Amino acid sequence: MKRQTLILLSLLMGLALFANAAYLPIGQWGCTQEDDIRQRFGVEVIGVRRTAHNFMLDFRFRVVDKELSKPLFDGSKFPVLTSEKTGAKVIVPTPPKVGQLRQTKPVEAGKTCFMVFANPHQHIKRGDLVTIELGDFKVQHLVVE
Repeated sequence: MKRQTLILLSLLMGLALFANAAYLPIGQWGCTQEDDIRQRFGVEVIGVRRTAHNFMLDFRFRVVDKELSKPLFDGSKFPVLTSEKTGAKVIVPTPPKVGQLRQTKPVEAGKTCFMVFANPHQHIKRGDLVTIELGDFKVQHLVVE
């Protein structure tokens, strides 16, 4: 009887882990979002970090396929970062002398690229989950470091 209970308990725990895999942050076991982004857009997501005394959010990604990644460098499209907790949307600032705080020229495979989003009033905190969208590119459930 103990063995049957142990087997049943193990099966239930396995099912619980499998059911929660879709909600794990990117880079965790069971998340296929990374593979989808790599295949469709030719990039690997590195992460989102707070910077500039938490008034900016630095999104980093590595190019693995220059041709597939070209839509991410389209200067006519504007990226948006959304807080999954509050729904607040922030954008990449465009100072007049510097231009958009992101790369707009495609780079070779293996290079790390960035997009810097404004975080006015420091609404987005460490540990918050965010979604980044740019045209068809969409990456969800990124944990802010």
